[in-house]
Amino acid sequence: MKKIALVYFLGFSLSVFAQTKIGIEAGVGFGNRTNGKEYLERTEGINTIQSEIATNVGLVAQLNLSERLFLKTGFIFQNSAYAEKIDAGQFLVTEELEPYYCFLPGEAQEGRTSIKYKYNFVEIPFVVNYQFAQSCEECGWKWFVGLGPTVSWVVNKKVKTDLIKDANYIDYDCVPSNDLILGIQGAIGGEYRFSNQHFLNLSFIYDQHLQPIYYGESNKFGFYNLGLRLAYYFAFSASK
Repeated sequence: MKKIALVYFLGFSLSVFAQTKIGIEAGVGFGNRTNGKEYLERTEGINTIQSEIATNVGLVAQLNLSERLFLKTGFIFQNSAYAEKIDAGQFLVTEELEPYYCFLPGEAQEGRTSIKYKYNFVEIPFVVNYQFAQSCEECGWKWFVGLGPTVSWVVNKKVKTDLIKDANYIDYDCVPSNDLILGIQGAIGGEYRFSNQHFLNLSFIYDQHLQPIYYGESNKFGFYNLGLRLAYYFAFSASK
């Protein structure tokens, strides 16, 4: 009985491995934070929250679950950013948010400027994707939509603004981060296959954190990104 169970287990493992692609992926795009409107309502002097360039690189795996469903996961180093466009003379935060701006000088400021934030995460997504039947596989494209949970760790946070003397990004440690952040990710886009190992991904990804990034904060926000990703897979399944 044990031998039969072992044979079935090995057969299942080999079947799963045969349907799995493992590789590396790197990408760039434009992104912003979610819940921006809600945050603007809590402050004065912030005119808009604008998108910034975002990048990512990681080890990825794609497992075919059926003819149209596939699971995508991996270890992704994700750089997400956004910028607050402010009128320094009118900039005013509530007592609740004041600790988050500990990097600002005490003296009054004037003029229009920006505060740029950069967050570096390690993210593990578990996104189940559905490939549309109308995909143009003959021309190399397949179109998909996906949804699934994520687990993230904050590596570091940085901030940059003309309101302080340092013109470069500095560490942003005003408020400690939560060690582990659970979230949910939605994705829609297309993937172009150059060969059995080389792929180009064009997609819109919406990452909403279900827990606050900052310890003790009530505002739960994440990031969304529209960008391109290049992938190289070491192992490739014969199935599409």
